[in-house]
Amino acid sequence: MNSRSLWLKVGDKNTSFFHNTIKIRRARNQIEKIQVDGQDVKGTEGLKRAAHKHFKNLLSAREETAEYKSFLQHTKKN
Repeated sequence: MNSRSLWLKVGDKNTSFFHNTIKIRRARNQIEKIQVDGQDVKGTEGLKRAAHKHFKNLLSAREETAEYKSFLQHTKKN
C-alpha cells in the first residue's frame, strides 16, 4: 500500500501516522539558512530581519519610478 492509499484509509485522524506525516512535512519545509549579499543568514531572528529588509526594499517607492507617474495617471478619452 503506497502512502497516498494509506492517507486515504487513515486520513487525518489523530493517529501516529498523521503526526509523523506532519513532522516530516514541517522538517522538509523549514528554511535553515539563506544567502544575503554572499553571506549565510541563519536563525529565526536573522531570517526575520533579512526577509523584512528584502520586502521593505522591494515594496518601497524608488526615485526612478517617479518618471512613470505621468504614464500611470488616468486620462479621460473624449
